[in-house]
Amino acid sequence: MGAIFYERFKNKKLMNLFKRSCTQNQQRKFDALWQVLDNMCVELLKEQASTSSRRRSGGGPFTQWIKDAHKEKWSILYDTGGCRYGIETTNHTECYNMVIRHVRGFPLVGIVKFIMYG
Repeated sequence: MGAIFYERFKNKKLMNLFKRSCTQNQQRKFDALWQVLDNMCVELLKEQASTSSRRRSGGGPFTQWIKDAHKEKWSILYDTGGCRYGIETTNHTECYNMVIRHVRGFPLVGIVKFIMYG
C-alpha cells in the first residue's frame, strides 16, 4: 500500500506520515495523522495543479484516494482479528523467502527438515 501511495503523491514526507499512520494503535493518534495527511495532500495537489497545466488523473485528497482500501488490510489499529499481531506481514514474508531461497529445489521432506532445524 505504501508503494501505491508514493506512486500517487510522490512525496517522502507524506510517505513517512502514511507509514506512521499504518502503525498507530491508538485511535486519537490515527485520526490526527489522517487529518494531517488529508490537509497536506490537498496542499500538494494544489501545488501540482499550479505548476502543471494539465491535471493528474485519479486526484483528490488522501481520504478520497484511500476510501476503497479496507483499513484492516493496511492499518494495525483496525486489524481487529489480530491476524498481523502488530507486524507488517509483507516485510517478514520477504525476509523468510530470502532465508529459504536456497532450498526451494529440494524435495518437500528436505524443505521441512531445513525449516525445522534451520
